[in-house]
Order: sequence, then structure tokens, then C-alpha cells
Amino acid sequence: MFNYTSEVYTLTHRLVRRHHQHPNATDSQRVSYTITPDNGELNASLECPTRLLYVVVFENEIVYIGEARSSLNTRLHRGFVAYRHYLRTGKARNGYKGYKWIEILNNNNASELKIYSFLFEKEFDPEERRCEIEAVEGEMAYLVRGILDKWPTYQNEIHFGNHKGAPATAKAIIQEIAESLNWD
Repeated sequence: MFNYTSEVYTLTHRLVRRHHQHPNATDSQRVSYTITPDNGELNASLECPTRLLYVVVFENEIVYIGEARSSLNTRLHRGFVAYRHYLRTGKARNGYKGYKWIEILNNNNASELKIYSFLFEKEFDPEERRCEIEAVEGEMAYLVRGILDKWPTYQNEIHFGNHKGAPATAKAIIQEIAESLNWD
């Protein structure tokens, strides 16, 4: 099993002020967020550029599992900027359209989502170790499929790999989330 530190955040929906966007932008094109640590303290995920996995939860359901080698703030910012750009122009930004799960904030009148973040030790930061964390991501998605009888709703890719420690790490992370969400 890989060592990790877990943190929980609340992502709150907000709109970017019009003068920061195109003047004719719709509310969907102005969507942004505020992220707050649930423990009230600034946590490492928000600022520390280290290898991490993050899990997006809406109404007690895991809807997305992602991997990053940047701070959570930076990763979320990139996803929201690309999403707004795609809505405004109809064109992907360097091949990326942003997070599909942002539509939850637009279409479901949701005001907040939960973000679970799992930071791994510095030894996983080098690019050649990324596949091990991606294997944990794939195992997590597979476990969610077994629990909920469906893949995470907004999961658009999964990296499978056979790495020692990945299944046990994924199981521990999913168990931690399940306990937090009071899953049976």
C-alpha cells in the first residue's frame, strides 16, 4: 500500500463577475468556484504541487476521480478556465474542454460539491512514477463500479495498470470515502 494524506474540501459554485468575462457571457459561461477546507485550515492539497488523486462527490455519489501533479487549486482552475473557454467559443483549449462534471453546478442547481484529496509522498512526484498513482485511480473507479453498479458518471478515462500496492491503496481510499458518506 502507498502512503498518503487525505483532506476534504467543499467546492462552492459562484459566478465570475461580468467584467472578468466576455460582456455577453451566459451564467453557464461565468461559472467559477470557491474551495474551502472542511477542517477550516489551509491544507497542503490547495498549495502544494505534489502527486495527488482527487474525488468529486455530488449527493453522496462519486462522480469523478482524477490525478494531478499540481496543487488542487491549480488543477481545478485549469479545468474551470478550459470549461468556460469551450462554452464561450465551442473550441477545446489545447484539446481540453475542461471538467464535464462542472455541468452539475449549472444544470442541477447544485451549490456545492465535496472534493476528497489524497496526497502521496514525494517519491511519487517524478513522471516515471505517475503510472503507479494512475493505477490507484483505475482501481478506485473499478471499486466504485462494483459498489454503485455504474462507473463514476463523469469519468471519461481510466488508466489501468498492474502495480503492487495500487489495489490495497485504492481499497483504503474508497473505504475512507464510504465511511465519510455513510455508505452501507
